[in-house]
Amino acid sequence: MHLKVLNEDHERARIPVDMSSPNSGSQRRNLKDTVVNIVSKKRHVERLRIEVEPRLQSKEVPENERRRTDFWMSDPYFVREWLPRLGATLQHLCIVDYGKQAIMRRSSVLKIISHNCKLVKTLDLRNMYIDTSDCEVMSSMLSMTLRCVKVMGGILDDMNKFMPNLQTLALLGVFGVEKGNLKFKNMKVLCLGLSTPAKNVLMDLPSLEKLQLKMQCPKDLRIVAPQLKYFAFNMEVPEESKVQVCCGDTTKVHATKDLPGGLLELLYGASSFETLALLLERNMRNLRKLYLDIPCMALKEDGTFSTVLKDVPLNLPCFEKLHNCELLQFFNIGPGLWHSMEIHVEQLTSRSRWPRMHTLILHMIPHNPESSLRVLQMILGPSVENLTIYIHKSGPVDCKLMKQRIEEIDMQKIKCTLREWTTSLDFTCFSF
Repeated sequence: MHLKVLNEDHERARIPVDMSSPNSGSQRRNLKDTVVNIVSKKRHVERLRIEVEPRLQSKEVPENERRRTDFWMSDPYFVREWLPRLGATLQHLCIVDYGKQAIMRRSSVLKIISHNCKLVKTLDLRNMYIDTSDCEVMSSMLSMTLRCVKVMGGILDDMNKFMPNLQTLALLGVFGVEKGNLKFKNMKVLCLGLSTPAKNVLMDLPSLEKLQLKMQCPKDLRIVAPQLKYFAFNMEVPEESKVQVCCGDTTKVHATKDLPGGLLELLYGASSFETLALLLERNMRNLRKLYLDIPCMALKEDGTFSTVLKDVPLNLPCFEKLHNCELLQFFNIGPGLWHSMEIHVEQLTSRSRWPRMHTLILHMIPHNPESSLRVLQMILGPSVENLTIYIHKSGPVDCKLMKQRIEEIDMQKIKCTLREWTTSLDFTCFSF
């Protein structure tokens, strides 16, 4: 069952009601009453999605109208009206809220779900402010996703208590986490996208296979994950922060060097390549897919190129070390690193060894076509069989002109594909 709250519903609710009209009652028909009426007539619902459509999720309206039109979908009083009716059968629940109202009001929606829905396996909550206190154990819960959510500081510790069997956890754009000690025995996939820096985050996850870190770095971050195979490291590590990614006990004397050695895929996005060098050294014999980037490109909401961020250092990784990755098959370069390669093209000419791979994927926002073409010709080694180049539509260099210049290069036996991009990079070759 999928209930969609449309922008039209909100616009209709904003129209002032003429109280002298005999139809004023019907004009004031409440959206939430309609939802409750629909849900109450259903039986044996296993999947439910209540979604505020994208245009309405972050819609700005005057303060007086924001309070008058009640589109708060995680309102605990509203949730209590319909959720208990579905509790005996509901297994999958998604609520996408109207963020402008919900993010300022703390909701006990998670507590209500835990009390009434003992069979829920997957839960997806977006655009709201969640209180995790007084929740009951949710032993059936396997997957939890929070996106654009404000939380209480100890939510990670709370999850340990009431979601003991969690296998997948994704926190994307989550505000308010202060600390946490994650010890899930069965967790295989973890994505931490914290928008505010936590004091300390400690993880002991013996079954973890996929880990994505896309956040502001905690002051103390320790990860023990002996089974880690797929790792996305997208964060800058300040000098005052302490980061340990270990495959063994962190109490060992040399725990900081005990990095995971079984990585098959690595996505790395940071201006400092110190951690990258350590990871490559430990995984050069088994690494098969690699993505490198520097997060320095600023795009507008519609994907239009804005600027190169001035406060992000433009460095180069040690490409020579990549040559030792004997099983490397896919090498994917992001637009920020490509720009750094453009700037340091003279430094790159001294490189005598380049990574061996059969598939090369490039995302570029060219600023200097001559430098870009020189870099491209340098990295096309004899092992490359497939080349895909994504050129940004609105970069400083005309996209069509760049395509034409690239087509003039003698690619020999390389199969080359030229495409355009605006907002999304191509990660289809990775397992994330």
